[in-house]
Amino acid sequence: MLLSTNKDGLSEFMWACVGAGVGLIIPVLEKIKSAFIDDPATPLTIIGTFEICIFFVSVALVVLIAKISSTRSKKADELATEIRGRGRV
Repeated sequence: MLLSTNKDGLSEFMWACVGAGVGLIIPVLEKIKSAFIDDPATPLTIIGTFEICIFFVSVALVVLIAKISSTRSKKADELATEIRGRGRV
């Protein structure tokens, strides 16, 4: 029971950030290509800048939440092992 359910909501938020990142990969790459790689460069618009910022923030949040979740699961594993190791009174 201790290791089977996750009730903190972080995993759902992490998957929402993954979805935002995946959904923005193509538009962000197109904006970066048109602004920095194409010969007649087109300037970034405000919306394009927001898309790029949202993409990088979502990627950073996925990394951060994955790190937090991994440390929490390690603590849960240690606690479950400790509880199983106790003798019945």
